[in-house]
Amino acid sequence: MKKVLSIVILLAILVIGLMAAFSYQVPEIRTYTALSNIDTKIEQNIEVNTQSMAQNLSELQSSVQNLITIGETYTEETDVTTTFEQFNTAYQNTQLLQSQLTDLINMDLTNKLENTTSKLSAEQKKLADEAIELETTRLNELSLLHKQIEALNSKLSKTEEMFYTKKPSEAIQYFNGLNNDFSTLEETYKAYADASTKYFAAKSNLYESIIG
Repeated sequence: MKKVLSIVILLAILVIGLMAAFSYQVPEIRTYTALSNIDTKIEQNIEVNTQSMAQNLSELQSSVQNLITIGETYTEETDVTTTFEQFNTAYQNTQLLQSQLTDLINMDLTNKLENTTSKLSAEQKKLADEAIELETTRLNELSLLHKQIEALNSKLSKTEEMFYTKKPSEAIQYFNGLNNDFSTLEETYKAYADASTKYFAAKSNLYESIIG
């Protein structure tokens, strides 16, 4: 009985030791690994049906523009079935994108970066801090995009109603407003893309410092 108990204790110690070994990360890669984990989460949540966020938003804008073009010469004989099918598909994808971005924002990913730069050299800490700052900026731009997409999706729920309205002035005001929203969204996306470019450059510099 004592021999069995001793074996069990030894096995437990071995398992704990292995877990500690596998969970340990040398200080030099701790920040880089945390950043990479965040990047993976971002990529998983900004893609919908194998399409990037930019592609989905572009298709949505294009489908709305097609409705505006058709609406300018619309009569009761005009067949808009295909055009609305395209819009509804793009709209549903953007709603799914909004849902995924909501999940992403709620993860509060920047918490994963806390206390990852200790025992680093001065040079590595400087590079790590820069990458963390740019990753935070990127996430902030993504959060702003999420809010704008959420507001846009809310407005788009009235698209079919406004397309068939008998009040042209209301329709013109509504669709002009959508065009303005898309312009604002495009500007924010560019800011997000720029922040991403700067971040990945800083992350690459951090990696070069680690392997060097």
